[in-house]
Amino acid sequence: MGRLLIILGILPLLFSTFFFKSKKTILDLLISGVLILGISIIAPVSSGTLKSIILFIVLFFSFYHSEQEPLTAGIYSCLIFINDSLGPFFTNLIYRHNPDSLILSFFISSMITLVIVLSFVIVEKNLLIMFQKRYSKFRIVPLIICLFLFFEILKDKYLIELTTSINASVLEKLLSDILLAVFLFLIVIVLMAQRSERMKLEAETKKALYESQLTYLQSIEKNAEDVRKFKHDYQNILLSMETFLQENRYEELKDYYYTQIQHSSQNLLKMNTQLSKLSLIQNLALRSIFYVKLGTIDTDKIRFTLEIDEQLHIEKTEEIPLVRAVGIILDNALEALRVLEEGALQVALIENQGSRLIVVQNTCAKDLPPLYKLEEQGFSTKGNNRGLGLTNLREITTNAGFMVETEVLNSRFSQKIIF
Repeated sequence: MGRLLIILGILPLLFSTFFFKSKKTILDLLISGVLILGISIIAPVSSGTLKSIILFIVLFFSFYHSEQEPLTAGIYSCLIFINDSLGPFFTNLIYRHNPDSLILSFFISSMITLVIVLSFVIVEKNLLIMFQKRYSKFRIVPLIICLFLFFEILKDKYLIELTTSINASVLEKLLSDILLAVFLFLIVIVLMAQRSERMKLEAETKKALYESQLTYLQSIEKNAEDVRKFKHDYQNILLSMETFLQENRYEELKDYYYTQIQHSSQNLLKMNTQLSKLSLIQNLALRSIFYVKLGTIDTDKIRFTLEIDEQLHIEKTEEIPLVRAVGIILDNALEALRVLEEGALQVALIENQGSRLIVVQNTCAKDLPPLYKLEEQGFSTKGNNRGLGLTNLREITTNAGFMVETEVLNSRFSQKIIF
């Protein structure tokens, strides 16, 4: 009967573990359940404080296995103990025990506690997801708060054990065991955080490489199409000139050259001169993204200028987020100009008073929505569920520690990356 009551008491903990996990496998849940039951019921540990620490470590590894995120695993592990303390408190406010039927009364209170705890879990999980999406830069704040509350719970348990125990050697052993468990856990946390950071960097590198290869493939297809169109236009120009020559219409040929051919030739020469400045960018990945994106500009419709500071230096750690951010900004600028079918594009890479800047400014529509609307996830001027560019840009630059300044003034959309 005693063990049955203990099982009823740990039901909120078991169900909380199940509901918190986003990736649930039968084997994972079975192992977690067995470990929790084993530590709570059969483990040869008399100290409730030490049992809580061991349970916390087990839960942390269980959540890390399913979430693959140390911060989230730590928060969920703390919340389970916080909810386990709050559940009985609210149950006592709602339900009064019946002294005539203790077993039934305990069963009812256990079920009420379970419902309250699961309600907390659902609300906390949704709030945490919302917070991490909206304030990704402050993701560690919920963990700090949860750890503080968890250690307050441990402190209360330990103080109770101190007042009920009279054996000094038992207290010393208990304290040393707790400190050893905490010390080992902190070492494991550091190692896991390093591993998680390395895996995240590798994933970002692979994603950036894939995006770069995809962009390069698209640029090859675009260049092939441009070459085909150029050949067609070139043949038409030669046929036209041949007609003028055969009919001895030299004045008209001169007029045709200066009005139709020379302008395109000058635009092409000007574009090549501008793109040749990209050789000043020492970082190959950044130089490539500019070549690929800017090489698609239609010089007959778009006025393009480029300014590059020869001293601009890019750190290796800045390369991946910078390439991704620049790709998004250039895509948005070129898309806006394609819609307008004319306009201007100015790009500058400069270093000013210790800060490095990448500035992209383009002509935009006069009826452009407000900036806060453009940055909403899913919003786009191109249609529903296509507006992930500025949302992704904010996430990339925030994680990399870059600053982005966006301004819309006099039909000019300007974005500046400061790093």
